[in-house]
Amino acid sequence: MSSDAGSPDPKNGGALGRLSAVMGSIRPTYERRRRLRQCLIKAGAENLPDYELLQVMLFTSNPHADVESLVEELLDRFGSLAEVMSADIEALAAAGLSLPAIAGVKFVREVALRFLRADLHERPVVGSWDKLIDYCNAQIAYSKVEEFHILFLDRKNALIKDERQQRGTIARWAHQPTRPLG
Repeated sequence: MSSDAGSPDPKNGGALGRLSAVMGSIRPTYERRRRLRQCLIKAGAENLPDYELLQVMLFTSNPHADVESLVEELLDRFGSLAEVMSADIEALAAAGLSLPAIAGVKFVREVALRFLRADLHERPVVGSWDKLIDYCNAQIAYSKVEEFHILFLDRKNALIKDERQQRGTIARWAHQPTRPLG
């Protein structure tokens, strides 16, 4: 067999050899992503560590990205999944996320916040103080900029509305209720 440029012989660098090399590098990534999807669906998302949840979210929004190294970089830079989810758009872009990946992060964060808000609307706040704290932590705890919110409650202490009054530097005096809520 002659060894011309179109030769299928991988030893001679033909097209088949290049295809085999590319497929060899894609297959482990494909298998890992398939395994993560199966774990997510069959075992439940609660059984995946934060870095794997972040990988699933990022490869779903950008299937061609090398998400494993990107996730490692994001967690090193921001510290935790919650801080990645709460990071501002400019910080996520500076960390190397594409626009589809940034949109995916912001989408997942908003869905989580809406679930928390729905949960708070169904239960009295005083009867579920931990849920209120969880909501406040999810909403503003990881923000790099100070925020002042007013939570409007009904007679049964259920959340009616969360209204952000100010973002940025806030006066040094603390805002406290005039009487305890419980």
